Amino acid sequence: MFFFLASTPQPPTQSNSDPEIETRIDVIVKNPEIILLEDQHNSNSNCLVLDLALQMRMIIVGEDSKIYIWLKDLTVYSSNFAELRDSKNAGSKIKYRILQPAKANVIIIMDNHQQKIDVRISDIIVSIAPAAVKTLIGVTNSLGTLQANVVEEKEKVNSKSLFTPKTFKDSDLWYIKEYEEKQAKLESTDILETVKEEEEEDKMIEKEEKIEAQTVLIQQLVLTLETIQIKLEVGLGSVTKSVVAMCLSNLIADVKNWSTDLSLSSTVNIEAALFNERMLAWEPLIEPTIDASGSVLSPWCITCSIVPVLPLIEKSGSAVSNEEARKEGLLSSTSEQTVFIRADQLLNITVTKTGLDLVQPLTDSPTGETEMYFDNIHLSPLKIHVSFSMHGSKASQELLAEYPLVAFLLQTLNVAEVQDVILRLGFYERTHDRYTITKLSNEVSSHYQNQFMKQLHVLVLGLDVLGNPFGVIRGLAEGVESFFYEPYKGAIEGPMEFAEGVATGVRTLVGSAVGGAAGAFSKITGVLGKGLATLTFDEDYKISRIRRKEPATHATTDIAVGGKNVVMGFVDGVTGVVTKPVSGAKEGGASGFVKGLGKGFIGLVTRPTGGIVDFASTSLDLIKRTAQQEEVVRRVRYPRHVGRDGLVRPYISHEAMGFFILNKLEDGKYAKIDTYVAHITCSDNPPSWLLATSKRLLFITEISFLGLYEIDWRIEYEDLKEEPVVKPNLNQIQILTKESKKTGTLRSTRSFGKMVKYRNISEARYIVDKITNAMHTVGL
Repeated sequence: MFFFLASTPQPPTQSNSDPEIETRIDVIVKNPEIILLEDQHNSNSNCLVLDLALQMRMIIVGEDSKIYIWLKDLTVYSSNFAELRDSKNAGSKIKYRILQPAKANVIIIMDNHQQKIDVRISDIIVSIAPAAVKTLIGVTNSLGTLQANVVEEKEKVNSKSLFTPKTFKDSDLWYIKEYEEKQAKLESTDILETVKEEEEEDKMIEKEEKIEAQTVLIQQLVLTLETIQIKLEVGLGSVTKSVVAMCLSNLIADVKNWSTDLSLSSTVNIEAALFNERMLAWEPLIEPTIDASGSVLSPWCITCSIVPVLPLIEKSGSAVSNEEARKEGLLSSTSEQTVFIRADQLLNITVTKTGLDLVQPLTDSPTGETEMYFDNIHLSPLKIHVSFSMHGSKASQELLAEYPLVAFLLQTLNVAEVQDVILRLGFYERTHDRYTITKLSNEVSSHYQNQFMKQLHVLVLGLDVLGNPFGVIRGLAEGVESFFYEPYKGAIEGPMEFAEGVATGVRTLVGSAVGGAAGAFSKITGVLGKGLATLTFDEDYKISRIRRKEPATHATTDIAVGGKNVVMGFVDGVTGVVTKPVSGAKEGGASGFVKGLGKGFIGLVTRPTGGIVDFASTSLDLIKRTAQQEEVVRRVRYPRHVGRDGLVRPYISHEAMGFFILNKLEDGKYAKIDTYVAHITCSDNPPSWLLATSKRLLFITEISFLGLYEIDWRIEYEDLKEEPVVKPNLNQIQILTKESKKTGTLRSTRSFGKMVKYRNISEARYIVDKITNAMHTVGL
């Protein structure tokens, strides 16, 4: 540690002014290694070491002061005290590094008019491991013990009997003679002169205080932090792995006037991720935000500000006194400050299997049972919406083989289909009792099991095969209640409100009656349609049927899609007589041909019938939604695109849209055999896209009225003559094939390639690069 002190006189600005002296102090601290021991009495104890290099310069000229601080290589690591003393190699003494080397710069300027502090901190990386946490806890406990010992020792030293007061009045000591003479003179001074001097001094002090109050002091603190990264690690000793990471970047804080009217403005970007150990990659926990174009990713940003609010004029005081207090910089007792915390983008938190696996150990029950006293335990009533279907994951084949009748009823006749049945479970409450975790969980579980058994009739009467009669009765009861309650409520407010209440009550009653009946028949026909789809023994048809029954954006689209499904049911039934035997023969030979022939003839009856039944079910459901004024819950965004590796990456709306279109093409045919790569929008009217998969190029147009997507043409990568080329002068992408061929529907003609329009050059280069990489992947 080095200190340098220098004083330099400055030349006077006027002939009668005193020269100002510049005082400069330089302090240099090089690697002090501040050591905190876990055990003060053990030389082999673990310890925390703080290492840094500090340089400080202070310049004082009159009332002006400037301080410059440069902090470098600030690091914190854990080590062993014995190894730390004996180690000659600097690298081997570090057992685990908690804080990676960081640097900071601080500038402080203070004078009569301002106080400014500027702090700039570079990247901070903090790693938290179990061993480091254990050492930190040990050091904290050790410091607490040491502080208690110091306090106890201090109390021993400050004993009353340690010193005895002694008087010097009678002593003839040389160093108190001058003091005695001054005291004698002071006693002989006239008391009136002393009082006058004190009054003049008070006036001077009061004048100086007024001058200082009139001086406006500017206070500002600017904090700039580039990045702070915190990693949570698990493992034993120095062998650890990161599981959670959080990053705060571009932290800027501006604090002003902290002694008077405090104001603050700050922004910070927040990122969080979980480490997927299986894929050896990070998965986002807090999704980054996307700009309006959908191409630029940026961290989620939060803004905080504190704004002083001008205080109201106090009733007990005057406006003049409040104004004087404001000028003097004094805070009023009624002054307020408003705190704003704002995020311009929604906070999207992604929960993946990695996060669930990380939380799972925290939810494991402890080995020991501790009895706890509860003053009051209250669990509110539960309202559960139950939906159940056998058309999901594969059921237990052993169970269905043992009970074939159950399998026939569940899978073929769909008697166990339940959709949106509401179960109401009563509350659980206990007061002034002792429980262990096991006892409490068992009692709560038993309570809700009993409540569920009491609601079993609701589940039985809510079966779709019966038309959900319980839901119909409940809806009708709500309609009758509204029919009487709405007019009564309106009559209390006025005649116009009474008329509106009558209209609302009648509309609700009619809607519940008509909608309930239509909904019941819709559920019955829906179950019948599922049964007919099951009798086709065609898994692809059942999946495509489920996709076709998804509610569209508009009611007219629902009707149009239903009519198209009826036509497609007849077409599929007729074509299935030919295609099913052929595909069966390819898969299973003669036996497969016979099975395919049976499937074809069964589908000839069931597919057209199923299309008609589904059309009736969709129409009745539309009547129900219209009568009861229901709003269909639709997706806010497209499903996330997850690649072949199964790694969850930040959500990109552009990729999600392309993946959604690929899944919609021909009932998901290409989604099963291809992988989405990229796409661009070619035109908005009609909507069309050029989509690249792992095997081919697809040019897709949308049939807006039906909400469907149609392939205009497709080209396999093997048929391409060369890589696509961007033609900027034509605003088109040139795609050449090896030979002339018909590459699409009847509208397409035979040619040696295609010319595809694009909206901007960046999108064109993006899709060409993706196509080129896909061609290289397949070996072209």
